Amino acid sequence: MDNDFNSALKKLENTVSPRKTHDLLSLKNNESILKMIQKESKNGEPEEIFFSDFMVKINSRDKPQERVILVTSKAIYNLMPNDYKKCKRRVPFSLIDGVTISKVSDEFVMHIPLEYDYRMRCLRKADLLQCLEDQYKSVTGNDLAVTSTDEDDLKRVCLTRRETNYRKDGGTALPFMLRIGRGRGPVMSKEAQTAAIKREKEIIAKAKQQAQQSNMFDWASGDQATDVTIDDFDLLKVIGRGSFGKVMLVKGRATNELFAMKILKKEAILQRNQVEHTRAEREILASIDHPFLVKLHYAFQNDTKLYMIIDFCKGGELFYHLKNARRFPESRVQIYVGEITLGLEHLHSKGIIYRDLKPENVLLDFDGHLKLTDFGLSKLTNGEQALTFCGTPEYLAPEIIKGGGHGKEVDWWSLGVLMFEMLVGMSPFYSENQSAMYRMIQSSDVRIPSHISRNARDITQRLLTRDVTRRIGYGERDGNEIREHVFFESINWENLLNRKVDAPFIPSVLSDDDCANFDEEFTCEPVVDSYAQKGKILQQNADAFQGFEFDGPSGNQNGASSGALGE
Repeated sequence: MDNDFNSALKKLENTVSPRKTHDLLSLKNNESILKMIQKESKNGEPEEIFFSDFMVKINSRDKPQERVILVTSKAIYNLMPNDYKKCKRRVPFSLIDGVTISKVSDEFVMHIPLEYDYRMRCLRKADLLQCLEDQYKSVTGNDLAVTSTDEDDLKRVCLTRRETNYRKDGGTALPFMLRIGRGRGPVMSKEAQTAAIKREKEIIAKAKQQAQQSNMFDWASGDQATDVTIDDFDLLKVIGRGSFGKVMLVKGRATNELFAMKILKKEAILQRNQVEHTRAEREILASIDHPFLVKLHYAFQNDTKLYMIIDFCKGGELFYHLKNARRFPESRVQIYVGEITLGLEHLHSKGIIYRDLKPENVLLDFDGHLKLTDFGLSKLTNGEQALTFCGTPEYLAPEIIKGGGHGKEVDWWSLGVLMFEMLVGMSPFYSENQSAMYRMIQSSDVRIPSHISRNARDITQRLLTRDVTRRIGYGERDGNEIREHVFFESINWENLLNRKVDAPFIPSVLSDDDCANFDEEFTCEPVVDSYAQKGKILQQNADAFQGFEFDGPSGNQNGASSGALGE
């Protein structure tokens, strides 16, 4: 069995993980796909591929169908998962009137009134929607209309082929529900039109009511006014980009100190109902002070954007180094897993579930020690179970996939996946078929090659135990149980916490502001704080981000002493 495993490993060693790009299935340079696109586009014009991933399409009979979604510079394609060359449907951006998204599930509906709507589920919904918004605006010159709802099942707002029975008319675009019946041919009944318009108004009214009644805009430590603005920093390099904005390397003009500046667009946050996640990230960052977690120094805003000034880690992402090294020696893994354990243990002691541990969210600082970053999916709990289905597919714990609630133990599962990946050079459960990957996470045996030491195999297996109550780190003992494992018998934990243990690898940099350890995809971008539009949603919720400011040097950061291990 080990021979089979090692054979499979050799085949995959040269495969670059697709998680760094939105083209998850690496179709950008696939000649057969490019020929299919040229054929389907009728006019033969070339199209650039921006996004590809597996999705679940839900038909009018509520039957889920596995598909591949492909987003190009001109259109959206629905492809068969077993043969990407078979295109089931092509939807030009000009035909799309809007999107309805669920705030509590990964379901969304694409409204195409001249044809019929698309109801879909995609775990990378946020990245997909950002791509749709960008390309829609590029093609049409307008913002994509995005409506959100608390419903997890969107059948009620999805118009089927039978309901919409349209002929293309090229008429002036109206809001997707109000455009019904504008075609020159057969249309849906007047009763159906009235019902559709009523559904749309109900959703909008409900969303507005919830925004007014919700306390999700109450920011922690909101009384910490700051005079800091973007004018206090020189913008040096773009070092990252996400769904709502980008991250830049900046230098404080008064002190010449280097920081990372995370820039978020308010309009995008509101459109996608991510205010609560943004609030959680700001609140968590303001409450932690630990050597293996990035630190928030300042937070401020202007009319259209939010800014968070955090530690700059010049070593870049662990993902970058793991991709280059393929796998790490056990001595290096031991230090890395130890530092991550201390960081997670600190979060858990404050009631925080991290929920997004992966190599992309682990940074190396100037002397090679690790820091966890990106707390956008983290959950601040009071001991209750979290319910949201979220995370990166390869690192999801089985209890998240199963549903019904999860606790801090999901972080220890993710640590087991990351440890396996660092030791072996590949994920224990990865599959291009997302449904198959979820089945593997829930039931497949974890096979660890025989060249991995017995102690390393044992702790990895215990982290990847599906029964939460038997998983190492379960319950009140949390990270204590992990630190006591024989794999760490040579570690002095106080010295590790106080950064007195030499890092196993020192990132190579030529200067303090050298960005050689960051992806050129970002560092080659223009260094500018681009203009952001103040749209209707932001105008109507101008006070949504009141109290976002934070002044680390003068404010109370409520951070636990970094010199104490968790009890």
